[in-house]
Amino acid sequence: MSTTLTAFEGKMAELKARFGHKLPARLDAIAAALDSARTDTRPETIDELRRHFHSLAGTAGTYALTDLAAIAHRAELVCDSILDDRSAFGSLASLLNELVALSMLQTAA
Repeated sequence: MSTTLTAFEGKMAELKARFGHKLPARLDAIAAALDSARTDTRPETIDELRRHFHSLAGTAGTYALTDLAAIAHRAELVCDSILDDRSAFGSLASLLNELVALSMLQTAA
């Protein structure tokens, strides 16, 4: 294995660990955005929540955390429907709970 590849893999492992370390705070920010979006129905507020999920899905995918990425992506898609169907907030809360549970398993591993 080349030195460059080994250095790259080491850097990716470091970044993945940093992502895992910051994940609880990131999920707390998503929970706060979800709470805000329940009462503030402006499209910008829903879009901010969607961007949180979109960013989480992309970053988790980068680090091959496929389960985490898939759940975050599903939540992102639910956000797209919220302006038309406010009952979708229940689905988002459930997906966020799944993300929290999964993050605890990820950080414990």
